[in-house]
Amino acid sequence: MSLNLTILDTKTPAEAGMDLHLVDPRSGELLYDDQKEPCTVTILGSDSAKVRAFDRDVEKRAVDRARRRGAFDNDPEAKLEVRVNRAAIATLGWSDNMELDDAKLVFSEAEARRFYGDLRFLWVLEQLETAMEDRMRFFKSASGK
Repeated sequence: MSLNLTILDTKTPAEAGMDLHLVDPRSGELLYDDQKEPCTVTILGSDSAKVRAFDRDVEKRAVDRARRRGAFDNDPEAKLEVRVNRAAIATLGWSDNMELDDAKLVFSEAEARRFYGDLRFLWVLEQLETAMEDRMRFFKSASGK
């Protein structure tokens, strides 16, 4: 008997995405609106083609810059911008029950960049980054468990 490694394909579930239920950074509890609906962000996993292409492009640009300058760029603002852009391209949408600054938070990739780059909400970016790298979450989401 042999193990069919196809069942361990990480790209397929990463491409399907998953709903990440946001966690309150104050209490560690899951976030719900006043109607008890979950506050979620739908994301791709780091093994998805879209995220891997982004990562390759970032790495290529970094190497090209290093060759020109003779050293790797170590600018913290530039690193944050890459993190924000990566999370934004991995975001497929979010629940329509969230507001920001007294306005409904309407999904678009540009709005995701603005939201994730807002220093008041780095906790959201951190939760997305952690979830994107957690392959088991995507297997569970794909299996419906």
